[in-house]
Amino acid sequence: MKAFVRGTLRSGVWLCLVIVAWCAASSCSERGYMGVLIPNARPTVEITQWPAQSGSPSQYAFEFSWSASDADGAVTGFRWAVDPPRAAAAETLWTATSENRRFFQFPVDSAGTGPVAHRMHTLVVEAVDDRGAWSPPASVTFDATTIAPTVAISGPQPSGLGSRLVAPTVQIHWTGRDPDGVTSKLPVEYKYRVFSVSTAPSAADVAANPDTLRTLFAPAYAGWDSLPGATTSLTLSGLTPRQRYLFAIVAFDTAGATSPGFSLFENVLDLYIDTNASIGPQLTLFNDSFYYRYPSGGWFSEPSSFVQQEFPADLPIPLSWSAANSSGTYVQSYQWAVDLSSIEDIAPRANELTDLSHWSQPTTATNVLLPPFEAAASGVSAPHYFYLKATDDIGYQSLAVIEFRCRRPTFERDLLIVNDTGFPLDKLVTGGCVDRPRGTWPTSAELDSFLVAVGDKPWRCYPTGTRSVPGIFVGYAFDTVSTRSIALGAMSLGRLDRYRNIVWITDITRARNGINPIGSGAFSIPMLRALTDPGVNNSLAVWIAQGGRLWLMGGGAAYASLISYKPSRGTPDNVFAESTGELVAGRFPYAFPHWRHEITLNSTTRAAKSPRAVGGWAGAPDYAALPPLLAEKTAATDALPPYRVNGEFYVTSHVAEYLSQPTRLLEGLDTPASPVRSALDTLYVTQGGLAGPNWPVMTLYHGDDCAPVVTSGFPIWYFQRAHAIALVDWVLQDFWGMTRRPVAR
Repeated sequence: MKAFVRGTLRSGVWLCLVIVAWCAASSCSERGYMGVLIPNARPTVEITQWPAQSGSPSQYAFEFSWSASDADGAVTGFRWAVDPPRAAAAETLWTATSENRRFFQFPVDSAGTGPVAHRMHTLVVEAVDDRGAWSPPASVTFDATTIAPTVAISGPQPSGLGSRLVAPTVQIHWTGRDPDGVTSKLPVEYKYRVFSVSTAPSAADVAANPDTLRTLFAPAYAGWDSLPGATTSLTLSGLTPRQRYLFAIVAFDTAGATSPGFSLFENVLDLYIDTNASIGPQLTLFNDSFYYRYPSGGWFSEPSSFVQQEFPADLPIPLSWSAANSSGTYVQSYQWAVDLSSIEDIAPRANELTDLSHWSQPTTATNVLLPPFEAAASGVSAPHYFYLKATDDIGYQSLAVIEFRCRRPTFERDLLIVNDTGFPLDKLVTGGCVDRPRGTWPTSAELDSFLVAVGDKPWRCYPTGTRSVPGIFVGYAFDTVSTRSIALGAMSLGRLDRYRNIVWITDITRARNGINPIGSGAFSIPMLRALTDPGVNNSLAVWIAQGGRLWLMGGGAAYASLISYKPSRGTPDNVFAESTGELVAGRFPYAFPHWRHEITLNSTTRAAKSPRAVGGWAGAPDYAALPPLLAEKTAATDALPPYRVNGEFYVTSHVAEYLSQPTRLLEGLDTPASPVRSALDTLYVTQGGLAGPNWPVMTLYHGDDCAPVVTSGFPIWYFQRAHAIALVDWVLQDFWGMTRRPVAR
């Protein structure tokens, strides 16, 4: 038999393989279920009584007792050994017994006489069940005056079979115990040391014979670093990639006794440093305003790695997370905290619900609702920190930290119109003029005029007498911003918080064809895509959560906010579905427009008012005031703009985004006092084209999740001007309650 730790583990593995092979050959069904063999569970054993402190180094007769259990059978016997050899190749002399107690005697010269224990003895006991499986060993180490403390590394778990692959920064966890401690059952002190290729002994020397450390350094372990006995973890950083290290730890009790020996299965951890290693679960954190996936598992405790976020002040903060595991592992538990004084502080919470500044109890839950945080007089809170720790079954841990501030909006202005489209810009020609517009109407300048032009102004470089037409938003108090050449930071939460309402206009062309970074001008991605990409603090989402009211219009919004989450292959680029993991919780269309299950992009024609657009809920606008039909422009309804030809202006179809699977959103189901109600109203449906009829293309969300959101999957400029004006007035006046100056349009 090999040394008691290593040999027992190996024998258990081979025993399991033999049993499975024998049952497969004989078609046995003992302890099986419906033909499936249930593996035999190993028994467990513990030493339940050991000698109390005798006070005399000359008393060496002790009685020990032990007990065992077997979850799927019966314990049939035990075996014990005193002072088994620890070398891997050594044999252990076991004594078999059916008894659960025994007296042991030791020679008089086997212990020291001073206050520090020198010569220790170790008793090891194993139990066997009715199917021949041996338990993991239980052991106790002692001398005449004290029982030795113990320490075992719990994460990353030592294997003894090779190096653990870890990152250059790794946190090591352990558990320690002093069985005969009086005021505490914890060791009084730990000492540790890290061995490398350049130390004496080297990491390779220690790995070859871990007990060399006791020979070289016991009993005082001079030169080793010390830690208080209440410490249970340590972070090592700055480790050199592609190097091997060994971490060794020893426990001390008040009598000076130390934990017995060193083992690669227990208190010596063999490490190999790899910068590409995914150590621990790979964490993803998200809520409706952000989505961040860490590049790997690991301990991200440096401030430069903190996820930066802004959340609404005075409102609870929902946070969710998930973890991707390394092959063959699973997440055992999560723990979280807010504003820890120290990551290393393991003091339990005084109250699990209110004491958030200490680590929570381990849990398998993957979400939490943080309490509201107040903003300062400036409207912004001081920074707060959310900590999340994930532990897998091997003992590897990952740490994620969100640094967040909470902001209170002012809503001092009525309306911001965001032009997030990418239509062609004017082209200069000889003489300082611009070339005539070409291609399908509108260009960037033409759309700007259609939306917000003051009107009745002469057009430069156009025929004499050509005057601009007022925009469809003229008469309302608004500010405008174009996203074509501004940086991501220009759409900060501080800027959005000034506005009570936002009209955000997108187009499918920029959503599909934008490839350059935001702010780079031509062919830059839409701002909406930049805000909703993984890892970005989505200021628009936070603004909605604060109570801001949004009208998302133009088509392309779903594409822009979901394309970064589309699988690389196997799904069409014009369909975004829940079933493929694109349209799920945490995605912008899912969380705010509440477009769920499936969104499709396709060509269509008119949009008809839905027969389901009836309103009737508290605070609902007058749905009867909606235009019954949004129809294409004709020569009879809309005059041809200057320098345009019929085929460029009077088009008969457009690309729209619409819900292509039924989406029934009911709220109030979990609150018996509240009536069950539909929270997503369909205002308009498609009426033809490749899309087909009756798919929801314009909706109004009015539920409890956030402020109301109006979503139009079509370009409003495709329709007749009178229809577009009527729709603008319905949203801004009938629904939002804005007022308009009586100016001509």
